[in-house]
Amino acid sequence: MSTIHPKFDQFSNPRHIEATSIGSIAFESLKSEMDGKIHGVTSRGIFIKTTGRWLHFLSFEPQYGPLTINLPVTNLPEIPLHNGMRVRIASGQISVLEANLVIRVNNAFVWQPGPPSSHPLPAAERAARIRLAGEKIITSSQGNGLSSILPYLLKLPDHKNFDIQEITHPYINILHKQRYMGGLPSTASIAGLLGSGPGLTPSGDDFTIGLLLAINRWETELLPGHNLDLYNRKIVDAAYQKTTTLSANLIECAAQGLGDQRLIEALDWLMSGTGQDNHVIDNLLTWGSSSGSDVFVGYVVALSP
Repeated sequence: MSTIHPKFDQFSNPRHIEATSIGSIAFESLKSEMDGKIHGVTSRGIFIKTTGRWLHFLSFEPQYGPLTINLPVTNLPEIPLHNGMRVRIASGQISVLEANLVIRVNNAFVWQPGPPSSHPLPAAERAARIRLAGEKIITSSQGNGLSSILPYLLKLPDHKNFDIQEITHPYINILHKQRYMGGLPSTASIAGLLGSGPGLTPSGDDFTIGLLLAINRWETELLPGHNLDLYNRKIVDAAYQKTTTLSANLIECAAQGLGDQRLIEALDWLMSGTGQDNHVIDNLLTWGSSSGSDVFVGYVVALSP
């Protein structure tokens, strides 16, 4: 984020910023008038919590997302923004009252991922891609988050070094039960993971995002003949009871087949070969500190035969 130098007088003319793009869910949400406040300030952007259902993310990065409002970083005014500042949303504008700032979204590009554009790869080729990506993630993540269980899940050469505690890890148990039952992990087993782990989006939530995004975006290929409505609803309802609003929002998006651009591109590369590995996997890992690798573990469970 840029350094802060000018002070804005609340009684002067407000500074206006034109958002460059906005996710489809954020765009629809901002059609309603509501109040809110700044809920978090990070180096990557600012979270806004409103009286509505959804959190919104004012992003300093170029990647799209369903709840993301992308701002022109080079033109971002150097205004002090901090938690608790009041926000008013009306007429397609986000007004940060105490900073004398107005962000306009009416003319922004509205982003929503299109349907998968390619046919799925043969199962053997998909498995090879998952293994290749897993090896890269293990090296890059250095055991952070859920990446430590990837050698076992992917049956890599060193997976036999796992001790009994690692083999009874809850995520591994979910995969074993899924394979034994020949279907999806139970909603109860997924609900038991929600909220587990540190961070803005705990590992259990990121895993759930990966699982739901994969099976909903590629439902026809992965679960032909299934109706996921009840399955999705049970997990989303549990998320709003057990974890943070941000995680619950992202889980609800995933249940609609929606997610950050980096998550979509990595998933589609695994399933259909679109994009380039040296970009999509690296980009996936930039989604949070360990969130990208945790989402990938959800992909592994969803895509495993």
